Amino acid sequence: MKISLLILLSVVVFNLYSNNHDARYKLLKKEYIFNNDGGYTLNYEHKLQFNTYHSFHRLYGETFIIYDPQYQTLKVTRNQTTMADSKLIVGPENALNEVLPSWAANSGAYNHIREMVVTHTGLEIGAVSELSYTINSGKPLIGNVQIVEPLRINVPIDNLEIIFIVPNGVDFSISEKANLPAPEIVTEQGKTVYKYNLTEVPAVDISSIADRSFIPHIIAQTGTESLSDILQRIAPSAGEEKSISIDDFDT
Repeated sequence: MKISLLILLSVVVFNLYSNNHDARYKLLKKEYIFNNDGGYTLNYEHKLQFNTYHSFHRLYGETFIIYDPQYQTLKVTRNQTTMADSKLIVGPENALNEVLPSWAANSGAYNHIREMVVTHTGLEIGAVSELSYTINSGKPLIGNVQIVEPLRINVPIDNLEIIFIVPNGVDFSISEKANLPAPEIVTEQGKTVYKYNLTEVPAVDISSIADRSFIPHIIAQTGTESLSDILQRIAPSAGEEKSISIDDFDT
């Protein structure tokens, strides 16, 4: 009787701890490989553990990947789930469905944008979904690439990896909007690798942020122009129209 009670209490304590958040990333990895021609490749990978029914019925049962076919290609390389009993479920072909994003439905200028809806199968409490995909991007029309990566999201992350691989000769800079240790920098033949490897990243707590529009993040950019310079170049002010500056954006 005492043993059964101890087992029951252990299960309750475990569930309380696990369900503190609906889900938890065991791994979240983003690798950006820049090209000499101005384009880049994004290799994305995640392992997401589901802790509640709400997590897969309402929140993370699907992943939405937005891309622009006019200069980007998308390839999903892995979509599978390891169930609580270690059974592996591989997502079927019809788990990938390309649609028009709802926000682009009534805008002719954005009707070419696509959203890949990835449905995760075999979901249950304790299951871990694995997703990997690659997006190849050509050189953007504005010439520069600017990438904003949040460092906190609404669920905890056990291991967060953000990697930038930059060939020699490409102007590249990183600005950090958070108190972070410097990235690991490795110089290899013909390229430099910048790597952030963070562990036990807590979920963002909006109530503890004085400015609720601010989330800790880093900004990686090719080229030497600032965002305000780029905006001035592509959309110069006319007449009495107010020019847009960096101060007009929440970054």
